[in-house]
Amino acid sequence: MVSLLKRVLRQGTRLCKDFGTDRAGNFALMTIPALFVIASGAGFAVDYSNLSRVRAGLQNSLDSAALAVAQKGKKISNSEAQEIAREYLAGNLPMEFKSLVVTREDQSVTVSADVDVDLYFGHFFGKDKMAVGAVSKADVALISYEIALVLDTTGSMRGRKLRDMKKAVKNLIDNISDQVNDPERLRFALVPFSAFVNVGPQYAPKFDKKGKMIEGTGAALARSGRRQRDTPA
Repeated sequence: MVSLLKRVLRQGTRLCKDFGTDRAGNFALMTIPALFVIASGAGFAVDYSNLSRVRAGLQNSLDSAALAVAQKGKKISNSEAQEIAREYLAGNLPMEFKSLVVTREDQSVTVSADVDVDLYFGHFFGKDKMAVGAVSKADVALISYEIALVLDTTGSMRGRKLRDMKKAVKNLIDNISDQVNDPERLRFALVPFSAFVNVGPQYAPKFDKKGKMIEGTGAALARSGRRQRDTPA
């Protein structure tokens, strides 16, 4: 019995020594934890890329919302400003947002919001979603401006396009004018054009039946330009 026990102990000792000195299968043993690290890194990269993409979209949407609220100036209430920002975010973001905050101070508007982003590999680490937030600030500083609007009234603009353009121009002028107390600080010029620029009947030249400009008509600049063209080189 004792001899049998000694043989078992010697055999076990020899197996332990052989196992300690054996180098076969080392690559497999090192590859298993390495694969886990590589897969985790790839999953993190995918989730990080998705988070960055969503945050960029949120930032662009907040920028649009902040500008839209700032353009309205002080003529709207805080609740109306909140609703405008909410509409812009809802129209530009393909996902639900939360924690929308609109802060107005003088001519400055700050808009912030958060979104929950689904993680592709985060659930392996016990996290299915991650919140992403962004902040946008817009300042309107009107000092003194002269704004010229060149309006396309060609045939391609007929119908709804022309009506929408007129509405957009009117809204632009109204929104900016509401934020300026002194009318002398803000001036607009409208330049409609089709085949030629419409400068108004008081400045436009007259033409005969053959299509030639009648001398002495039109603005002085137009007459000067006609004389320069007619002068031989």
